[in-house]
Amino acid sequence: MALFVPSPAGAWGERTHEIINRRSIEFLPEPARSEWAAMALPLGAHASDADHRKSRVPGERPRHFIDIDVYDEHPFDDVPRDLEELVRKRGREEVDQWGTVPWAIEECWRMLVLSLERGDWSSAGAWGADLGHYVADSHQPLHCTVNYDGQNTGNDGVHLRFEVHMMNRHFDETLIDRTAPLPDPGGDVVEFCFGWIAAAYPGLHPILRADTEAREADSGHGDAYYQEMWSQTRDLATSQVTAAARDLAALYLAAWEEAGSPPGPEIAPPFSALPPEVLDPPQTRSGTAHRGAWLTAAAILVSALVLGSR
Repeated sequence: MALFVPSPAGAWGERTHEIINRRSIEFLPEPARSEWAAMALPLGAHASDADHRKSRVPGERPRHFIDIDVYDEHPFDDVPRDLEELVRKRGREEVDQWGTVPWAIEECWRMLVLSLERGDWSSAGAWGADLGHYVADSHQPLHCTVNYDGQNTGNDGVHLRFEVHMMNRHFDETLIDRTAPLPDPGGDVVEFCFGWIAAAYPGLHPILRADTEAREADSGHGDAYYQEMWSQTRDLATSQVTAAARDLAALYLAAWEEAGSPPGPEIAPPFSALPPEVLDPPQTRSGTAHRGAWLTAAAILVSALVLGSR
């Protein structure tokens, strides 16, 4: 019987995250590419900020994965796309246990749009860097399964070996295919994310198979192990890194256009994310809240007028 345990939060390793964020800008068409050009290096430098927060920010950890095969079989058409619906069906504790990366991506994208609407590239950079991190995480097949570390199939420890040690030894960013066409998110960021998760998931079995055969060649996980692992998963790893950079670029482009295509900075500012409550205050999220705030302000004004007449 499979042992269900929640997935870890790290993915790809800092080097690969940096590459994905930085190289995503090259996928942008003009004029967006020129407007975002100054942001490329700092987006890469901040690509793992979200990982660095895991130990100190409550609720951060589930935002990096979704063990989606707990809910449904591939291609996961029956998994609710609405987070509140999923929580109603499974409970908040279980949903957090199995991960919430699609909705972390949605939040970051919305905050990126709001930052860009204000022309605040400092906040846009911070939200955009986090967006890139979560997009990259969800393109890693082992971040989309309850068998995240091969613990259910005798492949214990494969997660770190595949995404960090192998990639650091063998992945060359020149392998990224810049000719890959930019997809259209279609106006629904969560559905877009579920689409690439369904595309990434079949990579799970080749990774586990490669690990099994590589351990037969070198049970000590030395050079021979990683050479065999790379020879079997090179195309898969390269295609997923390319897809992550490409899909991230599509989200950057969609956010920039949604915000009215603001001019980019000549020099990237220091990154500092404005919090959601500043960019998207509660009173703007519902008509009732907005009307309540208006009535309160009106009452204060009336009181002031009455007091002033005495």
